[in-house]
Amino acid sequence: MTSLGMRFDEDGRSAVYAIDYNSLTDDMRTLYEGSDVWISDCLSRQPHPTHMHLDAVLAWARELGVGRLYLSHLNTRMDYRTLLDELPKWAAPAHDGLEILL
Repeated sequence: MTSLGMRFDEDGRSAVYAIDYNSLTDDMRTLYEGSDVWISDCLSRQPHPTHMHLDAVLAWARELGVGRLYLSHLNTRMDYRTLLDELPKWAAPAHDGLEILL
């Protein structure tokens, strides 16, 4: 399952948003590459038929040169505090009320 997502560009900065996907197409790569912020679906640690999993989204963010990654659509086993401790400095779990400045 794939979903292209959305990209917002303003004043030389960019943010992309992608949910409900489990693979990355060439069009998606082009859209997300070099973005300053990527808000991405990340349901679980294991592969899922309709949603992204942690290892893949982290690898793709590195490969595409994303500046900051926020993980969204986490299942209940994706503990916020545990993720904060485990994720690289450029990634974090998203949360309700999160505001992102570009």
